[in-house]
Amino acid sequence: MKSKKRRKAVVLTVCAVLLIGMAGLIGMAGAITASVQADNDADATEGVLPPMNQDQDQNQNQNQKISEPILSQGKMLIDRTHGQTFNVSGFTDYLVSQGWIVDQLSTGPITRSRLEGYDIFLIPYAEIEFTSSEIDSIVSYVEDGGGIWVFGEYGRDTTTNSVSQEFGVTFNDDTVYDPTDNVNGTYYWPLIHILETHPITEGVESFGYYAGCSLNVDLPSKIIAKGDDDANSTYYTSYPPVLAAVEYGSGKAVFCGDMTPLHPSYYPEILTDEEKLLLSNIVEWLLAEEKPSVSISTDKFKYCPCDNMKVTMDISNPTDDPVIFKLYLGVPTFGYWRQIYRVTLPANFNKTFEVPFHIGEWGETPFSAVWYVDLQDPETGQELDADCACWSYCPKCGKTTAMSSMPPLEDIATEIVDEIEGVA
Repeated sequence: MKSKKRRKAVVLTVCAVLLIGMAGLIGMAGAITASVQADNDADATEGVLPPMNQDQDQNQNQNQKISEPILSQGKMLIDRTHGQTFNVSGFTDYLVSQGWIVDQLSTGPITRSRLEGYDIFLIPYAEIEFTSSEIDSIVSYVEDGGGIWVFGEYGRDTTTNSVSQEFGVTFNDDTVYDPTDNVNGTYYWPLIHILETHPITEGVESFGYYAGCSLNVDLPSKIIAKGDDDANSTYYTSYPPVLAAVEYGSGKAVFCGDMTPLHPSYYPEILTDEEKLLLSNIVEWLLAEEKPSVSISTDKFKYCPCDNMKVTMDISNPTDDPVIFKLYLGVPTFGYWRQIYRVTLPANFNKTFEVPFHIGEWGETPFSAVWYVDLQDPETGQELDADCACWSYCPKCGKTTAMSSMPPLEDIATEIVDEIEGVA
């Protein structure tokens, strides 16, 4: 969201400093307005903790401030009903310090009602089988908007696969090694630096994988991070996956083969800032609710007379409440803005519109303009999301053949209104 707003500000600034001609502009804006305006207004034993490298500087962060991200608040439940004993209190104590409620489920079975009210269900690597009804409860929890964080570990039992395979992921009973890119020369602590662009990896360039296993990842899940060309394990000669994620139904799931960073011996003193950020990113992503979003773009920037502009608008309102959509035409240099379309979108609305727009003979002076869209809370007027698209009119860049069957813009506007009302 922040990156989109920064991009919006930059685009508006660029458009604002362009020289804009007056000739034909107000007539053009009036024509657009007339065409498309609408009135539709835990403490446990260490378990599989890898041995501490004696050469590692355990005090590397004692003389500097620990940079720990600030987290949103939520509720986490940790499964302890399937033989899990690994101590994750290093990270969960941090969550509690940020206002989180962290509980442990010490007696089974896992049921849908026992997961109710929790934002994240953390499942350490298990040694006791999950029942089919427990698996169904976990899947239902995710489908209804819950988040699960599932772990494997190096060279350990793969019992947890009975849960993870429901989302396309299985953990291998191996260890990931890297002879060249690793932490402090420890080959079973590979340094993972091949990361996909994802909210989980935002601000992270690399992280240590402290004696973890590899993953097999199939759809619907996606690989988020993997070892490099000489990283290897029993099941991979190169590029072993180590981190995966999926959006499933209304919820999300994350899978990792290394629990070490959550242990109090590692978090927070031993971990790097990027490693701590990775953990916080995972929690934030699992916690985040889908929000209304809108984007607008044109098929190119520069248009000549008789060109046909294609305006694409992606509008999504995944919430249970209506939102207001507005479309504006702006000429920043003249301080000219006009709302040309407004409509109330129903709950659970998701639509992409491609609107053709004919570029007319609008005089001999080049100018630029802006399409601006936003979504607002109908009660408070708060802006929920916004985007913009700049484009320019260049009368001397050559002419193309106009569309022979270009529909009137009022017909296009009516079609959009009818399609929106058809969802309501």
